[in-house]
Amino acid sequence: MHAFMPNVGELSSDDGWISVHDHLPLDCCATLLVVYQDIHGAGVASACCVRGRFLNSTNRALVRGVKAWRYQEG
Repeated sequence: MHAFMPNVGELSSDDGWISVHDHLPLDCCATLLVVYQDIHGAGVASACCVRGRFLNSTNRALVRGVKAWRYQEG
């Protein structure tokens, strides 16, 4: 099984990804997929956006370095 690891520089709105520089999600209850990149590396996490901050869906920890987000499907 291969992990999904998008290249942050190649994310596109055609694929449903939205840059945090364009806008943030309005629905704070929606589950999102976020792509982050920080000093420890990069990854994808399931999160929600509360008052402009992305929180991990599992433990509500702050997800730092979020570059893009999209609504999680189904």
